[in-house]
Amino acid sequence: MKILITSTSFQDTKGKHHDLIQDKQWEIFYLRGPLSSEELIGFNEKINGLICGDDEINKLVLDKFHYKNFCGISKYGIGLDKIDLKYADEIGIKIKNCSGVNSDTVAEHVFAKILSFTKNLHSHYLNTKQGLWKRFAGSDLKDKTIMIVGFGSIGSRVAEIAKVFKMNVVYVDPNVHCPHTKSYEKISDGIDSVDFLSLHTNLNKSTYHLINKEVLDKCKSDLVVVNTSRGDVVNQSDILHLLNSKKIRAYLTDVLSEEPMTIENELYNSHNNIFITPHTASRTIDNVENQAIESINNMQELINGNKFL
Repeated sequence: MKILITSTSFQDTKGKHHDLIQDKQWEIFYLRGPLSSEELIGFNEKINGLICGDDEINKLVLDKFHYKNFCGISKYGIGLDKIDLKYADEIGIKIKNCSGVNSDTVAEHVFAKILSFTKNLHSHYLNTKQGLWKRFAGSDLKDKTIMIVGFGSIGSRVAEIAKVFKMNVVYVDPNVHCPHTKSYEKISDGIDSVDFLSLHTNLNKSTYHLINKEVLDKCKSDLVVVNTSRGDVVNQSDILHLLNSKKIRAYLTDVLSEEPMTIENELYNSHNNIFITPHTASRTIDNVENQAIESINNMQELINGNKFL
């Protein structure tokens, strides 16, 4: 079996997944993603499977891999928004992802961001490193309201942690009914009482720029928006406008519309209350290993299911 792996997390992090893939005795090719469609099309080796990260897998790429000995695509991680799933289904290319694997890790990252910001941890760290003793008053999470957009495995785990902090939890997700947690049909219906807005929805046509000036029109001026979903779920220009006009308090994000970030990005050095991490919410040593092992096992299932081999 010839397998191409593009996930840099998979490649760069030590763990049992390296032993597992060595045991498979596959012929492994590595490229460092995320790759553009042109880069994938330019890869000349005829492979049997792809373990991908957040690469651009459009119709042209899928056509390139549309031959009988290609077993399918195993997504390292959860998000499938960079893959043309409809076309893949049309031409019979199978795709598997690591569903649910990130729930604990990403939920912990959400609260790492929230606590760091509300308790001024980063500011205090920088001050004491300079020999200063400036002290800033933080704020408690108790009795604050968090609205969770997308109440799947990650969103529901965020809710569990929030309740431990004695926060009020509400959510927006048309596909979920949770009788013990208050829900809203639309974000705008309940945003006027929300202190933290945490985003955990998939990126698709209906969620593109879901968070914008109109949706947040009636929000509290100290609203903190936390994004660990996808960059384009948020209209970045609108967020920057809301921050500059003091309509919201902060934007804590792990994802951007274009990654990696460039200095041309409008959010780069644009506001003190924009905290950006480089898409690392799920990148812990423990979870990289878990995702990688699952992606290898998924690849094996795709190989086992290929009737032409």
